[in-house]
Amino acid sequence: MALGKAIAGVVRSVYIHARLTEERLRSGEAWWPLAPSFVADPYPVYCRLRRS
Repeated sequence: MALGKAIAGVVRSVYIHARLTEERLRSGEAWWPLAPSFVADPYPVYCRLRRS
């Protein structure tokens, strides 16, 4: 059971990083919605995403 949970965690992490990389290549901007800097002030990221 523990091994299955560990593998699921790794797969989830790889998936998230792949999606962030895909977004960065497509729009030129990658962001993490839980990053402290984004939580503190998300509007500069929104502006860059709108422009791209």
